[in-house]
Amino acid sequence: MLGHQFKDDYDKIETEMIALGMCESIIPKRIQQLKQVRELACCVRGAQTILEFQGVFNLTGNFRPVENIAAVCITFRVYTYLVIRSICFTFEY
Repeated sequence: MLGHQFKDDYDKIETEMIALGMCESIIPKRIQQLKQVRELACCVRGAQTILEFQGVFNLTGNFRPVENIAAVCITFRVYTYLVIRSICFTFEY
């Protein structure tokens, strides 16, 4: 997948999308979606780590906001699938 191959080099990702025949007018939107997916993934991993600490160290308090972010994981997987699918369908044939 483009995102894994080029990491955070969005210029290379854009170049590859053009080379693969993606309509150039939609590329900025797809790159923005990729950035959002990555940011969300980072937040979810962080929330999961905090909840692990909570369990290991028996921390108390209101962890509901962190639990809500960690719960995004399932929704995140569906969203990621839809973004990838939308990227695939924006190529010109």
